[in-house]
Order: sequence, then C-alpha cells, then structure tokens
Amino acid sequence: MLGEHPNAILDEYCELYGIQPSAAINVLIMDVLRKRLAGARHFFEMNTINVYSRASKEPPKNTAKKKASPRKQKTSLPDDFDPPRAISEEAKVDHEKAVRFFKAQAEAKDYKYVDWNKAFALAVNGYLLANFPQIAEVPKIKNL
Repeated sequence: MLGEHPNAILDEYCELYGIQPSAAINVLIMDVLRKRLAGARHFFEMNTINVYSRASKEPPKNTAKKKASPRKQKTSLPDDFDPPRAISEEAKVDHEKAVRFFKAQAEAKDYKYVDWNKAFALAVNGYLLANFPQIAEVPKIKNL
C-alpha cells in the first residue's frame, strides 16, 4: 500500500529492530498526530473568546499578545574595544594577541554583535584558540 521503495525501507527497519510493521507505523502516526493536536490546541486557545458574565463578576482575560520588548541593536566593532583581561586569563591566552586577532577577524568579516565582551569570550574559548594556537599562553618556567 505504501509503494515499493517505502515498503522496502519499512521492511528493513522492522528486520533491524525486530518489530512488526504496524508497531513502527503506529509510532510514526502518533508522533505526527501529537504535533498536529498541539497545533490545533494552541490555535483553539488563542482564538477562544472569554465571555464576560455579570454573575461571575470576573473581568474577561486579556488574550491579546503582549508587545515584544525592544531588542538591543547589533553594532559593529567599537574603535575603543578593549575586553576585560579576566576573559583572556580564564581562557589561558595572551590578551594582546587574542584581542588583535579578534579585532582583525571582526573587521574583516564585518561582524555585528549586541555584546562585544561576550562575543570575545566565546571566540577566545572557541574558534580563536583553535585557528590561532599562537595566542595560547606559554607556561613560565620557574628558575631553580
């Protein structure tokens, strides 16, 4: 009933997991129905009108959507960008080199962020150290 190719896939799946075709299909159908039911429930809840009854003396609930709070705007790299040294120390990288590489990358690719210090922290703990291993701090050797 499914067709030759889907039927072959279903047979292989059932053989691999040791289940009957009806059991495999029931799981898929329930998953699809669950998603559709959730969508229908959400639609119903958003479009139900609360009737105000004078006998209940309860005002109707406001079902209008609230306005989203304004998001902070992403900006280009500030000219005076100097992240806290604590970020570099925590990541165990050379601060000056890390800032220099980060600025070069941000300017070259015209990155825009809301919070440049967080962007720097993510970069130092991620792609900067992976792509530029020379920014890693060299452990200092103690004199004996």
